[in-house]
Amino acid sequence: MDTKTFFGRTRIPDLRKTATKRQTTIVFLVVLLLNPPAFAGDSAQAAVSLKPEKGEPRVRTVGTPDRDSHRTFLLTNATKWANAYPGNPFGYVPTNTVAIREYALDTLLKLANAINEKWRLGLSGPITSDQVTGLDVLPKTNGLDAGITIAKRHAFRISENKFEGYADLEYWFNAYEGKPDKFKERAKQKDLLNKTTALRIARNALHSLGYAEDQLRLPRQPEVSQVEYRDQPTSNSLRFPHYEITWKTLKKGTSGWLSRVSMQVSGITGTVVAYEISSPFVPSVPLPANYWQMLGLAPTTNARSQ
Repeated sequence: MDTKTFFGRTRIPDLRKTATKRQTTIVFLVVLLLNPPAFAGDSAQAAVSLKPEKGEPRVRTVGTPDRDSHRTFLLTNATKWANAYPGNPFGYVPTNTVAIREYALDTLLKLANAINEKWRLGLSGPITSDQVTGLDVLPKTNGLDAGITIAKRHAFRISENKFEGYADLEYWFNAYEGKPDKFKERAKQKDLLNKTTALRIARNALHSLGYAEDQLRLPRQPEVSQVEYRDQPTSNSLRFPHYEITWKTLKKGTSGWLSRVSMQVSGITGTVVAYEISSPFVPSVPLPANYWQMLGLAPTTNARSQ
């Protein structure tokens, strides 16, 4: 299938059935991307509020002074998701200290700077905590589930310390949810790409992360589609400058996928505007030696039972 059709409803990412733990991880990512307090950096909903309580430092725009106060405010007020999973079936650690949130912030800033350079996202670098407008942190026994938003637009997410998702909240397809005028305006803009060039951008982005299709057990040739929509009142089918590239391998004998990478590439910006990966073949990321110390726990603590 070469095209996707838009009739005024946003298409939610294709979440197929898979192993319970991995499926829950992806659902957690999508929930945070679509409707989070902090990850999307929305001024009306963000846990790191743009309207601070009395006595709190204000979350500032880029270039304003008092960076130390802003960083302290982020670390103090980051969304902690302490009760995200009652019963704790997936190894979530009950403690969430300032030290672990500082480690998460530094880890995510390092990631954001790397991706900004590799994918040419156009952010002025280096990216610092001064530009952060959303932060959430949820420690696990195998690493962090955490997300950061830069300038209320660029959202990055890790799961168990591995880069799991990115969204340009201004240009990924969900940006048009409930905004038909915005969709119509963007539809009129020049498309800088075609399927071939969009695939090249997506493949280069994947390879820049150090992944190869064979390594992730993915097909060499992904599915490539361009969004189509119906013009009103003519009902003509028109192409929207937005592309989806998906590599996926199904489990044998099931409809669930074993390994999957999905990207959205904007024909307006010429960049990756959404990325999602779920694969057991992604190499694990070693935890720092003082990980449990930062959590205020001994390494032998059974966090699953707390």
